[in-house]
Amino acid sequence: MAIRAYAALGVQRAQVALTYRLSLATGILTGLVRILVLYYIWRVVYQGESVLQGFTLQEMTTYLFVSFVLRNFYSFQTETSISSKIRDGSVSFELIKPLNYQMARFAESLGSVVVEGVLIGIVVATVGWIAFGMSGPATPVAAAAFVASLVLSLMINFAICFLVGLVSFWSTSVFGIVNSKRLIVEFFSGALVPLAFFPAWLRTIAQWLPFRGIVSTPVIIYLGQVSGERMWAELAVQAAWIVVMWLAGAAVWRLATRRLEVNGG
Repeated sequence: MAIRAYAALGVQRAQVALTYRLSLATGILTGLVRILVLYYIWRVVYQGESVLQGFTLQEMTTYLFVSFVLRNFYSFQTETSISSKIRDGSVSFELIKPLNYQMARFAESLGSVVVEGVLIGIVVATVGWIAFGMSGPATPVAAAAFVASLVLSLMINFAICFLVGLVSFWSTSVFGIVNSKRLIVEFFSGALVPLAFFPAWLRTIAQWLPFRGIVSTPVIIYLGQVSGERMWAELAVQAAWIVVMWLAGAAVWRLATRRLEVNGG
């Protein structure tokens, strides 16, 4: 019964996403423009160079397109959805529902991903392959590992968004926090620049944060830059961060509900 309820939440959110066709079209257009700008910037950077920090120009082009596809798998507005329900008090109804709050929000997020991420991702990837020579996965094993890493990265991003959303229990607005989080995640995940181009000290910091598991890890697996034991180790690190942050989210939710019950009598 619970599984059906979670599935229904996901379907409902997917239907909502489908109603905003203009938003989908705008997302595709702005995404392509952004990639074009980055592509031509990197072409200038690669003038006279065949390889930079272990990336050929074709690999960098593939990195740009795959990283953008990944970013669109995380476009769901988890933080703002949680925040709005906390501000208007409707979150109190979640306490009487026979569903796990964290799992319910994750199901809703998946509904958005199926529509926004998949549709935008297919269009952008198709343009990348046809017009810019984007490469496919390095090997069949890399392709399978990439899919697994993509699922894990999606869960990492949700766990982060969930924690940020719950900050609304202690703050009247999370707008600034959400925007700061997005900038931090984009930078340290490798969505803007591959981590290989970071200075050594900054790359070390990034290696110890969960954000690289959102973009960098799936893309380097896709490109075949890690394989064998190291590839499995990267997947294990992603899984470990999911466990840590999921448990942290559950703990913060319990703390927040106790606060809600006290304030609400």
